[in-house]
Amino acid sequence: MPDPRDWWIVGASEGLGRALASRLDADRASLVLSARNAERLAGIAGGLRDALAVPMDVTDQASVMQAVEAAGPVEGFIYCVGQYEPMSARDWDTESAIAMTEANYIGALRVLGGVLPTMRARDSGRIVLVGSIAGYRGLPGAIGYGASKAALMHLAENLRFDLRGTGIRVQIVNPGFIDTRLTRKNAF
Repeated sequence: MPDPRDWWIVGASEGLGRALASRLDADRASLVLSARNAERLAGIAGGLRDALAVPMDVTDQASVMQAVEAAGPVEGFIYCVGQYEPMSARDWDTESAIAMTEANYIGALRVLGGVLPTMRARDSGRIVLVGSIAGYRGLPGAIGYGASKAALMHLAENLRFDLRGTGIRVQIVNPGFIDTRLTRKNAF
């Protein structure tokens, strides 16, 4: 089995994920970068020292399994996916809420299903799930997004307890508002 790459960043094509890729590259980490947009991802990876672009759609189980195989073993995994569409109770959109949950939470379950077994076999690894302060309290227009990020926070806490005493560290990161394409959709 090849040596594990340092970090796999899922959601690396823009915003915080892209910034993390640049920062970790500056620290000389070897990276696997994933997102849906293969062209943008290839451009980002091409500008870094040691980055492998592995396109993936976290809402598609077959795509996830292909990406897990292509990525190979990794020492660290960062799930930085953020799908957001403003949605209030007055303008309910079940399909939009489900799409946000699929990307922001269920996608993490899918990728962890491929990453965690190799970490457990090595008794070594780091899992970083990027949530949001929107997961703590309800916010205007954030019904699907806030609930999906709250679920991700709960998942991180469960993993942390279940993996205590192993060589696998689990962290949840809940950033505040960052000026990205997603936060520009807010009306507040």
